Amino acid sequence: MGLETAIKATIDYASKYGCDLTWEEIKERLISKKIYNLKILNYKFKKENNNKFWKEKMKLAKEFTDKYLAKIDDILMVGVTGSLASKYPQKNDDIDLMIITRKDSLWLTRFKVFLIFWKFKIPHRTNNNDICINLWLEEMRIPLIKQNLRNAVDLVLMRPILNKQDTYKKFLLKNKWAKKYVASPYLKKNADFELQTLDKNKQNWVKWVINRCLYSIQYLYMRPKMKGELVNLRQAFFHLFAITHQLY
Repeated sequence: MGLETAIKATIDYASKYGCDLTWEEIKERLISKKIYNLKILNYKFKKENNNKFWKEKMKLAKEFTDKYLAKIDDILMVGVTGSLASKYPQKNDDIDLMIITRKDSLWLTRFKVFLIFWKFKIPHRTNNNDICINLWLEEMRIPLIKQNLRNAVDLVLMRPILNKQDTYKKFLLKNKWAKKYVASPYLKKNADFELQTLDKNKQNWVKWVINRCLYSIQYLYMRPKMKGELVNLRQAFFHLFAITHQLY
């Protein structure tokens, strides 16, 4: 695939979701397994993204994260995903978030977060601008069944708003399969970073037991309502075909 073909494929793919990309947006999601030096290129596309909902929703996502999620020690990363990450949200779109937790704490953390929703009466997936946490990860590698173009683009577009211990870059490095679809954006985000900085925590057996108990309780509660979602001890994907509700 040549560069012109890659640019056309990127524009055509985004247009299916109503996105009229700027040149910078084309570069950050260029669809190609080949690597291109995008700095030296000068294409005449529109200069600005005029989506009027993006800044407002990003502000709400950051405020919610700073006020509530940042205080939970076991949360290592919170990332904005979906239409908001692409900068093309619609008025009624949820604010989609992804959370990465420490080892043996995903379901304990999820329980704490939903206590926050309940205690502070925070709307959740009922109106526009609601917070929607639709992906939880402890094991950071995206499973093989979800390694596709849609999720590769979503991965490089994700915007971390809480990022402890460089967890976002560690997450990217754990998912090198994305290079098959978005090589240039993927490599640009991973420049000069080494995997040996991965955090290694001592086993906390009390947390280990609590986390597994809460997983069993939550899974049994959700199971009658599940329609193909990928849910296990280390990951919870609450949408069947992609990391997020929608790519753009």
